[in-house]
Amino acid sequence: MYSELPFKGFTDKFLNLIDEAKQYGLQRIDYPPNFRPPASKDSPVIMIFSPHPDDEAIIGLLPLRLKRELNWRVINVAVTLGSKRERQKERYHEGRNSCNFLGFEHILPSQRGAFDSVNPGTRLHNPQVWEEYVDTISNLIMQEQPRVILIPHPDDGHVTHIGTYLLVTDALEKLGDNCQVFILESDYWHSLDNPNLMIEANSGDSDDLIYAISLNYGEVERNPYHLSHPSWFINNVRLGSEIINGKGSSALNFKLAILYRLRIWKEKNLEAFFEGGKCISQFDSLIDLFPSELLSEIHVVN
Repeated sequence: MYSELPFKGFTDKFLNLIDEAKQYGLQRIDYPPNFRPPASKDSPVIMIFSPHPDDEAIIGLLPLRLKRELNWRVINVAVTLGSKRERQKERYHEGRNSCNFLGFEHILPSQRGAFDSVNPGTRLHNPQVWEEYVDTISNLIMQEQPRVILIPHPDDGHVTHIGTYLLVTDALEKLGDNCQVFILESDYWHSLDNPNLMIEANSGDSDDLIYAISLNYGEVERNPYHLSHPSWFINNVRLGSEIINGKGSSALNFKLAILYRLRIWKEKNLEAFFEGGKCISQFDSLIDLFPSELLSEIHVVN
């Protein structure tokens, strides 16, 4: 009798898919910078400030959609290359390869390379080094003139993620009252308490992001977290349906999604520029998400 319960075997089917995916192995393919057609140099720019290589793919759904659907330039800044010095050279190549596959530009913060110890402790106890980091990021933002900046939220549960938020917001503050740019905050190590944007993924974009994560070979060899990425996307739909639309709301007809918090940096503060939240399906256009009329003509120059 009990063997005929309707969900009998349901969990095993999920777990079997993960076991099947483990058999795919890791493909050590090098992708050139021109693997995807480049965006026009006068296209709008979204800059991702990645605390570590792999973050560009983990939270990169919206940048990927902007690139593919609206031909935006996506510039990924590898803020650090991780804390293990013996792995930093490899992590640089892995992160660059991931970006090349996705069609993102991949840069280091300066000609001297990535930063070390981007965390609240450095900001507090080593202000001279921190100020050098801030100056570098300020100059980079001025140079690239992004319409949108993507960073972790300030409570993201990892010191380098929190440090990256502080680093970029300190750099924006240094640019003065005339600095205006859309700020997109992501989560991974600790969920956003109040996201206001849910972006649905189609299965093709999800597959490509999973593959891009897997190109960070050394990381997923020790922990195959790329295989759980669809589960995270699925859970985001559960959360977003009620957090963004209100507790007790019916679930949206989304299957895979990522949550962000979208605000505008204006007069050295983060401000809301729409009420409530937005849920954008895989079929919806992104064209009106970042209205350029809300930004001054020269929006990141003091």
